[in-house]
Amino acid sequence: MRNYQKNNPYSNTYNPGWAQHPNLKYSNNNTLNPLTPNPTPQQQRKPSAFEEAMTNFVKMSTSNMQEMKASQEATQRNHEASIKNLENQIGQLAKQMATQSNGGFSGNTQDNHKNESCKAIELRSKKVLSLVIPKRK
Repeated sequence: MRNYQKNNPYSNTYNPGWAQHPNLKYSNNNTLNPLTPNPTPQQQRKPSAFEEAMTNFVKMSTSNMQEMKASQEATQRNHEASIKNLENQIGQLAKQMATQSNGGFSGNTQDNHKNESCKAIELRSKKVLSLVIPKRK
């Protein structure tokens, strides 16, 4: 043991009484540490009013967030359906315009090669208006 103390720099601070101390052993004797209190079942304590209020707040916030998410999803589905409907309507208008432009609009002017005077105008309502041209004197 003398040899140990020569090579050990902490030999002058070593206390031989510590060798038998139960808290300083590496053994597993399954004995309870006398300094550690015995584990006792914890009693359920009643939460404070603040804790209850916070718990209720978290529950309400969670349910509100879920409702908002569902509402936003429904709104997004409605927007997507509206956009699809508009795309269909624009496609139909484009087809209709293409068919009308092939034959030309009925309101387009045409050259009068024969230099004839106009005696009637046909309207969209299919009424024919006759022009009254005053006679020249």
